[in-house]
Amino acid sequence: MKIRRREFLYSSMAAVAGLGVSSDKEQKQQCRAKTSESFFPFGSDQLLSKTWEPLGRREQFFMPHAVFQELQLTRVVPLGWLHEELTKQATHLAIPQNNFCFPFDRRYWASNERGEDMESRNGGIWWYPWEQVGYWTDGAYRCAAVLGHAHLFRRARNPIAYTVTNPVEGWFLGPRKLYSLPITDDPDLKPDRWPHAVFFRALAAAAEAENGSEILSSMCRHYLKDNLSDYQHGAYGPRDRVNIESILWCYGHSGDSRLFKKAQDIWSGIPESELANLSDDRPSRMHGVTFAELSKMAAIMYLYTGDQRQLDVAKSAMRRVFKYHMLPDGTPSTSENLAGTSFVDGHETCDIVEFNLSWGYLLMATGEGEYGDRIERALFNAGMGAVRKDWTGFQYISCPNQLHLARNSCQVGHKGTAAALYGPNSDHRPEYKFITACCAGNVNRMLPTYVQRMWMLSSDQGLAAVLYGPSRVRAQIAGGWVEIVENTLYPFSERIEILIKCKRSTIFPLHLRIPAWCRRPELTINDKLVDLSERKSGFAIIRRKYSDGDILSLQLPMRLSIGRSSDGGVFLERGPLVYALRPGEDWRAIFMPEFEITSPDYFPMWAASASSPWNYGLAIDRSSSLENEIRLVETERKENPWIESPIALEVPARRIEGWSLQHPNGDDQEWFRTPPLPSGMNQIGSLERINLVPLGSTHLRLSVFPSVPRG
Repeated sequence: MKIRRREFLYSSMAAVAGLGVSSDKEQKQQCRAKTSESFFPFGSDQLLSKTWEPLGRREQFFMPHAVFQELQLTRVVPLGWLHEELTKQATHLAIPQNNFCFPFDRRYWASNERGEDMESRNGGIWWYPWEQVGYWTDGAYRCAAVLGHAHLFRRARNPIAYTVTNPVEGWFLGPRKLYSLPITDDPDLKPDRWPHAVFFRALAAAAEAENGSEILSSMCRHYLKDNLSDYQHGAYGPRDRVNIESILWCYGHSGDSRLFKKAQDIWSGIPESELANLSDDRPSRMHGVTFAELSKMAAIMYLYTGDQRQLDVAKSAMRRVFKYHMLPDGTPSTSENLAGTSFVDGHETCDIVEFNLSWGYLLMATGEGEYGDRIERALFNAGMGAVRKDWTGFQYISCPNQLHLARNSCQVGHKGTAAALYGPNSDHRPEYKFITACCAGNVNRMLPTYVQRMWMLSSDQGLAAVLYGPSRVRAQIAGGWVEIVENTLYPFSERIEILIKCKRSTIFPLHLRIPAWCRRPELTINDKLVDLSERKSGFAIIRRKYSDGDILSLQLPMRLSIGRSSDGGVFLERGPLVYALRPGEDWRAIFMPEFEITSPDYFPMWAASASSPWNYGLAIDRSSSLENEIRLVETERKENPWIESPIALEVPARRIEGWSLQHPNGDDQEWFRTPPLPSGMNQIGSLERINLVPLGSTHLRLSVFPSVPRG
């Protein structure tokens, strides 16, 4: 049966949210009863109209060694382009995934106790569906909460409510499938507690957004009673140690010292050799998500213990990544495992999300603005470049250079896969007989977590503008409640306007991140120039009495610069944005019904090939200034800047004859991939002027170019 687009998106709004497709009427009825509105203190339509004190947060316990602390969920809400992107995410990706896309439509964490799904070729005894639905629930809930999106809110809260109200043996949160640990050496058959580490982030989000003391109590009870696991096992790493994050969150809100001890015991069980392996001064081959997660645990432990050795592990691990694995678009090279930095390397979408979250914790622990710079660069380039601009799909693996996307083409391994396609669930690898849903849930966390961390509390009882973008924040500081509206088109604009709203004038410090790429920032308050000489770790600190209606105008001039890839390519950057050639795009819909991830008539996987020339080298005269060689092209503000960018760079370039898509010897005649840089100088065309746009506004792209002679 064909379903028109509007009907497809909204036909289930009257039904109980999040139940998916089921023939089991009894299970549906039970789930309805367990997830009634009365479980929560108020309905989703009231979410943004309430002013709640932080959920039981005990300041003497909650991240006592943090320089900055993230605010309670819903304290920061998106405006402008951020609101538009999150709205598209909610309606065009998160809700449709929950309608038809395995495993998000199968009630994992919400009455699906067995997890076998024998009617699905994607089912069986694997742990990954609970992991992926945990990612989806966390991202979808946060997205709905910051938007006030009632329909998605009901969908995402359903597995949260069911899990809390249906504990196994009165305390274990989750399906009986994960309760007892099977005796096996196969990590795929031994779930341990990694799925809990993922899903409990959603529980924490719901507890904060809704002041849900019952959720907090249930989480504390679960961790205190769980003696079935030593949290030293799990998939890829072992990752069940990542529960440290939620255990310490529970401690910070409850003050129960037994939870603090449990986290310390888990950490002390990690062999010293494994910690040393995180921070070795050499390239790593560790799984990228595992590397990000374990490094993050070291930073989180420091936030609660103040043990400098733990912070040193986290900082050394990230220095290693920055030194050996960074790609021009701001995310480490991680096609599953950490990899190289050549012209054709890429990354999982999971790693875009996870490294940004890890850098956020390091920013809280150190107060160093560099981590904010890195978060912005990764989101605005790699992150936005990995999603289809209408949010009807994303890529499992994306690259700074990608010029041919097809089911049988992936330039960084996994030959013959759908890994580079844009779709609702893009992880099909032929070595597996199933879809793992890798990144399909996690991509939903990318923007909501960015929004929540844009503004933070500072340890000197002020506020910090940690990440920039159109937003509104409401927070309680030393002088009382204050609201700030940030009006900007950043990163497409250098200007950030900040409006202060408060009932009475109050004195507090305002920390403004000054990116390392900005040499001459300028700040005015009510049109009067302000001295920005007082800075600490990349932040300007403005201590003064603020009054209702005060307007701060921050200018962050963006300068052009040239970067180099490890294989000799060059790329152009301006401020936080990397620029790319966007060729014409020929799109083709591909349906993969055998893997239960597409929907007939509306939600296919999307392949694309270039319909205009892309084989250019940059012909920049190094004896001249970049400002003379490159022209900034600005147009009037667009409704959606990620589709029609209001800025571009006009650059000199020459076409390289014979540089074309690569067809590896012995492979299928239809398999082509993005080629490496030309090894020798082929015939070069005449000088042209071509336009480059922000990488995040592209699908197909060339962002790392060969350098060619000017003439």
